[in-house]
Amino acid sequence: MILITNDAQLRSYVPNALVTVTGEMSLFDKMRTDLALSEQWLTIHFVDASLLGKIALEKEHNEAANICCRAVVADALLRAIPSLDLVLTPNGFGIVSNQNVAPASKDRVDRLLSNLELVRDRSLQQLLYLLPKAATSEWLQSEAGKYFAATLFPYLDLPSLLGYTDKLWERYQQYWAQLKLIEAELADKFISSEVYARLRQRFIEDSCDIVELDLVNRLRAIELALLKGKPLDMQALHAIVTYIRKNPADFPEWVASETATHFSDQSFHNSKQSGGYWF
Repeated sequence: MILITNDAQLRSYVPNALVTVTGEMSLFDKMRTDLALSEQWLTIHFVDASLLGKIALEKEHNEAANICCRAVVADALLRAIPSLDLVLTPNGFGIVSNQNVAPASKDRVDRLLSNLELVRDRSLQQLLYLLPKAATSEWLQSEAGKYFAATLFPYLDLPSLLGYTDKLWERYQQYWAQLKLIEAELADKFISSEVYARLRQRFIEDSCDIVELDLVNRLRAIELALLKGKPLDMQALHAIVTYIRKNPADFPEWVASETATHFSDQSFHNSKQSGGYWF
């Protein structure tokens, strides 16, 4: 494992954990497998192993490293909690208990699990804000970076914008595929894939100028409305296209795109040199 490597480090991210007494297995040893799985999960979906290794080298003073640790511990606890208070006996499973500490109720455990999921997802949200700025060239070229840069919603705030307050990562994945289809159609018929690619890149790099940011915000509003089941706002969309067409010098990608040909003026203009038919 790269991030969490000992019991003291693990406990710094776990509030209210009782101290292990002599002869007991440490919390780290109990959760070692879950921590390894959670770290692997992080490297698959958010930060590849090579970049995570570089981040971990500065974990004492690196905000991204601390966020990664917090996310991994929260995810590992989500995996481990259902079995942490269970022991396997020859007669089946029993609950760990003593005279001083009673097992928590199902409701309290469920609330804890929900809170841990929210802590993990909010940590991942913070991480996604940091990664493009801290390691732009490397992270954006990774598979995870390309996944989040593939739409105008590269952060886990998308579910919140749709009115959800829980399961942010799970819901983000569900809506990601819909967003890809929406943006592909808008690009093909109106904006062009070239302009969309430029706006996505600038937005995730936090390098948009005023005009680009305005277009991004308008397109995001249109896409959010579509995700909510509302009809396409053609007036807002045509306003965007009109602006792009009237400023070709600012959008050379659109001028050279196939989408632009859909808007070329193909009407007939009469002139003295035009031929004609006589009946």
